[in-house]
Amino acid sequence: MRVEPGLVSVRDLLLKVHSGDWSLWLPSFQRRFVWDSDDIKAFLDSLLNGNPVGILLLWRAKNPEDSDPFALRVFVDEGREGKGAENYLIVDGQQRILSLLLLMNGWHVKVGDMEYIEGPISFNLAKGLEASRRGLDLSEGMRAHLGLRDVDALKRKHASEYVDRLLAFCERISSYKLPVYFMDLDDERSPLEKAAEIFILANRAGQRITNVELMLSYVSGVLIPEASSIIRRSYDELQAEFKELDSNALIRYSFGVGLDLKQRQIDDVERFRSAVRGLSAQVDLTGRSVLSRALEETIPFFRSAIGLVRRCIGNAAPSFLTTQLSLVVLATYMHSRAYKDPGKVPEADVEAVRDWLVLVNFHGYYSANPSGRLQKDIETVKDTSGPFPFDDLLSN
Repeated sequence: MRVEPGLVSVRDLLLKVHSGDWSLWLPSFQRRFVWDSDDIKAFLDSLLNGNPVGILLLWRAKNPEDSDPFALRVFVDEGREGKGAENYLIVDGQQRILSLLLLMNGWHVKVGDMEYIEGPISFNLAKGLEASRRGLDLSEGMRAHLGLRDVDALKRKHASEYVDRLLAFCERISSYKLPVYFMDLDDERSPLEKAAEIFILANRAGQRITNVELMLSYVSGVLIPEASSIIRRSYDELQAEFKELDSNALIRYSFGVGLDLKQRQIDDVERFRSAVRGLSAQVDLTGRSVLSRALEETIPFFRSAIGLVRRCIGNAAPSFLTTQLSLVVLATYMHSRAYKDPGKVPEADVEAVRDWLVLVNFHGYYSANPSGRLQKDIETVKDTSGPFPFDDLLSN
């Protein structure tokens, strides 16, 4: 593959995206944007101090939607598509690039049909940058510095000396040169799979991405992009209700129950790849992937499981589970009994579920051999009908 190393200043990156000269996309194997205001502030502090912030990996594509049918376009409100715009899929550096776009765009940016809103980060004369509203909004300063708003209007709103200090901060950030690898992959036999492999290599040591998420990115994003898109969309919707939701639990349920894979298959990338490849070839009478349809039918019961925990113990309870793997077993129970509404679960089962939840979480049951224990509990719930199988699970 052809790789072209280079340096791009923050200023050039932002102006190219704003003008439409550059069109940015997220490939289907990318995870969601996870940084919060504190993460963004720490990143901007690094730029201000001239610290290394890592390399960006951009895949230059003639037509991103041909290269990856489920790629998501990144939008900024005032940006516009330039004629003959260069298209780049962000293979690595999503958190950093979107943070900079948030800074330029008033702390909100759209990815596909989803909007991310963060910040604000403010400039304070006494403390420098703060993840708060105390001080001058750094985004207003950056927009003025880039010529996207009137500097004089900003000075009429705030003390002139204060604004000058703010603009000096923005100059230091915008002049920072980011190291970038521009990659041309379209001549590869399977460019999307190659890009996913590079993503894995770049993130293998990362703390925020679990092995299960990496496998989803590598296998689902390449072999069945629609399925990957379904899981990611469902995760975003569920996280809006339950912020602490661990994608590991949702993925283990989706593939382990929805697609009937063994948990140890999900643990091993080669076995996972082989199983998913076989499933991806199956289509229904309408020509749609059986795998995608199964996921859409199964995942709603995970939301039901979260509702059941709230009914058993209280609204805040899901946030305090020591292991969210217990949600996988509850979702399996709700799915096998067709309980979409937690209110329909019999009171006797509610009491049994509560007791089981307390025991499993108190003892850290899934902290050792999680795949083996989880698989056994899933099979126990699926192999029985009627009431919640408390005694059988207790035996496990």
